[in-house]
Amino acid sequence: MKKLLLLLALSLFSTQGLAGECPDGSEPVKSVSEDGSYFVYNCGGGNSNPNAGTVKVAMKPFNGDWMNHSIYPATVKERLQQKYRNLAGVVYGDMDNDGIDDFVVLATPKNNRNKLAGGERPDITGHEVCDITVEEFDCYDKRNNIEIYSLQGEVSFKYWEREKNRFKKAIGLGAINLSSRIANNNPIDMNLQGPNAIKLADFNGDGVLDIFEIETGIAVVGLSTWAALQGRKNLRITWDKGSNKYPDSGSIYKFFKNRSKKRGAKGRSDGNVKRALKNADTVVDAVYEVPFQAHATMEPMNCVVDYRSDHCQVWAPTQSPKDAQKRVGKMTGFPIDKVKINVTFLGGGFGRRAFNDFVDEGVEVSMYMKKPVKLIWTREDDMQHDFYRPASRHVLKAGLMKDGQTIAWSHSVVAPSILFGQMFKYPIPFKDKLDVVALAGAKEVAYEIPNINVDYKSANTNIPVGWWRSVYDSQNAYANECFVDELAQTLNVDPVQYRLQLLKKSPRHTKVLQLSAKEAGWGKDIEKDHYQGVSCHASFGTYVAQVAEVSVDNEGVVHVHRVVCAVDCGQPVSPTTIKAQMEGSIVYGLSATLNGEITIENGAVKQSNFHEFEVLRMDQMPKIDVHIINSSEAPSGVGEPGLPPIAPAVTNAVFAATGIRVRKLPIKPENLRS
Repeated sequence: MKKLLLLLALSLFSTQGLAGECPDGSEPVKSVSEDGSYFVYNCGGGNSNPNAGTVKVAMKPFNGDWMNHSIYPATVKERLQQKYRNLAGVVYGDMDNDGIDDFVVLATPKNNRNKLAGGERPDITGHEVCDITVEEFDCYDKRNNIEIYSLQGEVSFKYWEREKNRFKKAIGLGAINLSSRIANNNPIDMNLQGPNAIKLADFNGDGVLDIFEIETGIAVVGLSTWAALQGRKNLRITWDKGSNKYPDSGSIYKFFKNRSKKRGAKGRSDGNVKRALKNADTVVDAVYEVPFQAHATMEPMNCVVDYRSDHCQVWAPTQSPKDAQKRVGKMTGFPIDKVKINVTFLGGGFGRRAFNDFVDEGVEVSMYMKKPVKLIWTREDDMQHDFYRPASRHVLKAGLMKDGQTIAWSHSVVAPSILFGQMFKYPIPFKDKLDVVALAGAKEVAYEIPNINVDYKSANTNIPVGWWRSVYDSQNAYANECFVDELAQTLNVDPVQYRLQLLKKSPRHTKVLQLSAKEAGWGKDIEKDHYQGVSCHASFGTYVAQVAEVSVDNEGVVHVHRVVCAVDCGQPVSPTTIKAQMEGSIVYGLSATLNGEITIENGAVKQSNFHEFEVLRMDQMPKIDVHIINSSEAPSGVGEPGLPPIAPAVTNAVFAATGIRVRKLPIKPENLRS
């Protein structure tokens, strides 16, 4: 599972004097060029090169003028000018007394630039001395024993360690084409020779510290975020895409379909569903599908790690600090009391930060660098290296009687397992591979039906999956509540009344359903071309019902105008918090209902940023009315239960508006166009 976090390294030159550099040990004679752009230090020459013994030092930050001298052919001028256009200065002349003119790039720290401009001559001892000829120039970094050269006509350097004949580090700016963890990617060419060699493009500034391979990819370290990002931007790496049995979304959904025909692990079995379906007057069946979802937290993954010889301290927006502490202790070999985790504000979590892979990376880089580091993922990193909400397929059947009774309910859930995916292995023996977490919201279906079957069919892929706000309830509620609406339609019964008939033994469901319908004006006249849909679901001990009011324009675009939400979370402790959490959950759920979808293409996540993975926009935001049941029950959670009902409420309203059932999310306008 390889990916790219680049951190770059650049040696900085000092500005010490160069007395004794002349062959006779004397101080070089200093003069100023006619145009005032550089100083000339002359030792008197003495060999065949007309500029032998002469060193020219730029007085000003590089602006291109210093290269305009006739002794340099135009092609060389252009290449060097392009390559080093943002550096503070350049020394050039015959620096190693080999009769060939040389140049040395001065990547001076900001606090030394004034000294350079003032004319103090930089010390080039042990640093890059590059011979310039008309058609090519070659460099050899004496200090690091790295030969650096540019092939004729190219504008890129290649770096490798001379003695070991393999890539070690790059002094320069590079870029990276992100690969996805889902394909088990590994770099196939860290040797910089041959047709697949890494090529480092122009170095467009200083501040790069190092570049090296870590467990999950490649790290680029810089003195600033900008330096590291620019380094990463231009580094090109060829990756081994790895083995991936299901390299695209089409093959994954086909796999799910095939798995749905296999035997499942029983999560709930009441009565005899098979016999009831056989005796039913009408059998209704439907298949619902939901895609993978990214968390898309506003703040991408990041952390600060300070690794020392005897302890390690981490600052991280993690939802699992204990897990982070254990992982850091294992990586460093330190006892737990020598590992401190400082938990910052999350910047959005939704379950993503329960996984501490980004902390692992920060620790590995800090251990390598032996200094504190701040690790930052780009938005593209975050979007394409998530632990996604699992995609799933839901196969439902129900048996109905002419007198309006519902006598059978069957729900098969086909989905990857979070619990028994990358986290744990299935216990042995575990023939049916039951993951009760994956059936959350499905096996607890509250409707009073005498024959109920709920089973789970494991369908793991190589795609990392993880907790997402309301986890599997978000998918199972969508399938349940859409299917209940289909049954009400088949029986020609009002959707609210049909639910109430089946919830007589669940007073808390009944209360929120009645309250939401009342406050939404269910069954009464509403604005022209507006339609309502309803849903009701309990999760995490909290009962929520929602009514969505929507319209669908001629282009098939769904507009959600209003959502009425009733919630029973036990005794209300902080009504403003309850309201805020309901509103936030509805917004998050609407993003997945109307816009969000992660798809796989060629073994990698296709979406990279918000232009491809859209979240709810301001002009899509509906009015939200939250009504809280005054209950004496024990308080329960409010961070997630507001999400599961929103998708079915909206899609049921879309059916009321168009007569079209939405059985796959997100809602696609092209499927609704008149």
